[in-house]
Order: sequence, then C-alpha cells, then structure tokens
Amino acid sequence: MNFNEVSLAVMFLLQEVRIPLNTEQISLGFNEDSGFTYIDIAIALNNLTEKEFVVKSTTPTGEYYSLTFNGRLTLSRLLTDIRASLRKRLSAYARDNFLALSLESKVNTSVSPIGDGKYQVLLRAFDKDSNSSDIFLTVDNSEEASLIAKNWKKHADDAIAALFSVLTKDE
Repeated sequence: MNFNEVSLAVMFLLQEVRIPLNTEQISLGFNEDSGFTYIDIAIALNNLTEKEFVVKSTTPTGEYYSLTFNGRLTLSRLLTDIRASLRKRLSAYARDNFLALSLESKVNTSVSPIGDGKYQVLLRAFDKDSNSSDIFLTVDNSEEASLIAKNWKKHADDAIAALFSVLTKDE
C-alpha cells in the first residue's frame, strides 16, 4: 500500500491515544492547519481497515477504530513521513483529551418525551463494550432532562459508585 500522510497521521493518532476512537473523535484531532478534512480521514480509515492496518469494532455506542499490530509496525518504519508539527499536534490532542475521549466511548444518554410534559432520560454506561448500567429516570421538564444527561456524561463513574455503595449497605 502506498501510504499518504493522512493515513499515517490517523495511525499515529490511534497509537498515541491507545483507545479505540470513532471517526468524529479522530477528525477532531486534526486542525485546519493539517490540510485534512473529515472526508479525507474517513477515506483513510476505510483504506486502512481494508488493508488491516486498522480494525473497526462495532459497539453499542458506535463504530470505533484501533491500530493493529501490523499497523504499529508499519507506522514505526514510516513515522518520519508525517510532518513533525502534525505529530506534535496529534500527541498534544491525545494527551489533553484522553479522559474525555475514553468517557465518550463508555457513556451515553438519550432523552424522550413521554407525554404530559414529562421526559424519560436513559443513562447508559458500558464496560469493555458490554452494557453495565442502564438507569431510566422520569423528570418533569426538558430542562431537567437535559441537565441530567449533561451531568451523566461528566459524572457517570461517581454516580454508579455512589448508587452501588448505597444499594450494597447491609442495614
């Protein structure tokens, strides 16, 4: 395969972050200075997947990409074909956004109107690609529903731990 810089840069980002990422998360690592668009990145991911340098996994939260062993070996030989400034930018993105990226892959929510001005909020958390927690809440208005959904994304681990602690007390 003839590698272009965008394919190598995608592989580099996946190596740096060390967790599976979806196409949107990968594209956010590239700024306007990189010269690559979302479409360029999607095409690169498709080509890399076909050639088995990247593996695509489907999880309950979407499709995620990871670097394969063969991808790592290839990248190590061609690393200098990626501009140093782009490598630096992608490394900083991986470092600065690791926690947020890992949480996005493990936590999601949905809000649905259920009538009479009430809303149902589904709070969902995954552990190693399997569903570990589903919590349904009924609230009185869309503002409460939105706030709960927003805070779930920030505090899911703490909320699950607190709920588990309360429910496992032997009183």
